[in-house]
Amino acid sequence: MSKKIDLGESLVVLGSGLNGTFISERLIKADKKVVMIDFGLDNNSELLNSYDFNDSPNLNFSPKYKIKEKAFSYAGFNKLMQIKTKNFFSIGSLAKGGLSNIWGGGLEMIEREDFSNFPYSIEEIMPFFEKVIKRITGQDLNKIIDPEETKVKEILDKNRFRELKDKVDPDNDFRELIPIIAINFSKNLSNLKNFKKNNEIFNAKDSLNDLIKLDNFEYLESNFIEKIIKKENSYEIHTNDLKNIEKRIYKARYIFSCLGPLSTTKIVAEMENFSGKLKLLNTPSFKFFGITRNSDSENRIFFGLPFLNFLIKNENNNFSGGIFKLNSQILNLFLITKFFPKFFKNILDKYIFKFFFVGNFYCSSNFSDNTISIKNKNFFIEGKKFKRNKKPIPKVLSLLKNSLRSKGFYVIKFKSSIPGSDVHYGGTIPISQEPKCMQCDLNGRLKNHKNFYITDSSSLNFLPGKGNTALSLSQSLMIVEKFIKRDLAD
Repeated sequence: MSKKIDLGESLVVLGSGLNGTFISERLIKADKKVVMIDFGLDNNSELLNSYDFNDSPNLNFSPKYKIKEKAFSYAGFNKLMQIKTKNFFSIGSLAKGGLSNIWGGGLEMIEREDFSNFPYSIEEIMPFFEKVIKRITGQDLNKIIDPEETKVKEILDKNRFRELKDKVDPDNDFRELIPIIAINFSKNLSNLKNFKKNNEIFNAKDSLNDLIKLDNFEYLESNFIEKIIKKENSYEIHTNDLKNIEKRIYKARYIFSCLGPLSTTKIVAEMENFSGKLKLLNTPSFKFFGITRNSDSENRIFFGLPFLNFLIKNENNNFSGGIFKLNSQILNLFLITKFFPKFFKNILDKYIFKFFFVGNFYCSSNFSDNTISIKNKNFFIEGKKFKRNKKPIPKVLSLLKNSLRSKGFYVIKFKSSIPGSDVHYGGTIPISQEPKCMQCDLNGRLKNHKNFYITDSSSLNFLPGKGNTALSLSQSLMIVEKFIKRDLAD
């Protein structure tokens, strides 16, 4: 028999990732009582050895998945959520701190073009974006000096790469390839001096530990959320404590779902008895690698930095990516080189790998074509292979390839990644001016619900061609701020 617990007027936040901790901090600052319901899996949990948590997906897409100590971040998710896929890389988290445990630290500037598809303007969300950057980096956005941008500008000012200006066709749609053939730069906030704390990338788990110390915050861990049932003036949150083997039913009046797009979508669809198909947005990506005849690649293109970001603008689509020097550390994550002696790795780095480079390239969600099919509580994700001939992709890739080649860098191959492997996805329950079923209004409230808010990337209705962590956090804070103002007005 389930144990029933009434949470009263407390604001219930589901999930302890970046969105969950950020909005909890804001609600508590507004003198609200917050209860966070979370599974809270940690790297020392006994559950990690159980059958249900041995379902790691194919992890050959990103170096961050190769760190065994971080495997608890995604363990058990697909199996417990009963998510089935075809040609799609799905990942989510039951961990304390969510996927921030393996976050690569990508923070990209938002551009005006990014908001041509949104039901609100960049001016409306920018104050929240600035708060997100300040919270994570400790620096004011208008005072940030990007080391990548500064370094490249210094070299350009010395006329070393001044000839690149002349190669930019003023009538070309692609006017900003950064920094290879132009002078406008992509803000690489990931390189900020104060971004890391104790040599660790910002982790929501640290913020959560601070929240737990507060009197008006309660953390209910070990709760796997099985379903939510809507009542007349409240919700029943049905959970299963897999650690203590106990069923619970929490009664809540206000809910903010920060579980991530897959968990939030599945739970909301079941609550709404929804059957049908939903769009699942992602940022389709390419990987590429190549060789260079210039052994002095560090000075010729990388300017002494470990990598460079670039941005290509075309109408309302931004394409972004990064170029990295190949080294034994990168290969260690995939190949047998991790077993090589250190002196041999140094030889490879010094004499061989300096002739190679690797990179990635992201497109906006305008180019994604994934669906979630929901029927009789079955949850099936199907990704469709990205087509390279889709306009204007060939032109963008050609521009990138030719620009690199003009400086002696030859791309050997562009390879499209499996849908979802970018782990930039959302948009399943988007914000809309005229919301329909499985959509939100401009206040982030689920259609036909007064007090159920979607505060994760599920409610983004467009994903620019870049990492969208900061954008999702900004929108969630905007939703919460509107809630606070309405509550004060009442």
